[in-house]
Amino acid sequence: MNLCPLNPCSIILLLVGAFLAEAAVDVYTNHFLVHTNKPGIDNAHAIAKRHGFINRGPVLGSDTQFHFVHNGLSHARTRRSVAHHAKLHGDDDVAYAEQMTGYRRLKRGYR
Repeated sequence: MNLCPLNPCSIILLLVGAFLAEAAVDVYTNHFLVHTNKPGIDNAHAIAKRHGFINRGPVLGSDTQFHFVHNGLSHARTRRSVAHHAKLHGDDDVAYAEQMTGYRRLKRGYR
């Protein structure tokens, strides 16, 4: 009589699925890419100051895309900051805002 309804193959598939699900979790940083409606670094500084961010400057010399950082958020987290994204996205001077993703830290050669 078999007390376990799962066969060994199903158990292995469940374990592999759980491992892959954990490995696929994104890591979000406190860095944001902000695309403004009006060009200019003064406008970007005003937007950043208004929402508690630090403007790190233009991205690749662009007049409308800027790198913002919020020191109130942790450097790496598994969930997006919906509140900070909504504040930026709700601003009339912001066309687009995206929270940057990072990488999971893995040790090489560790068994």
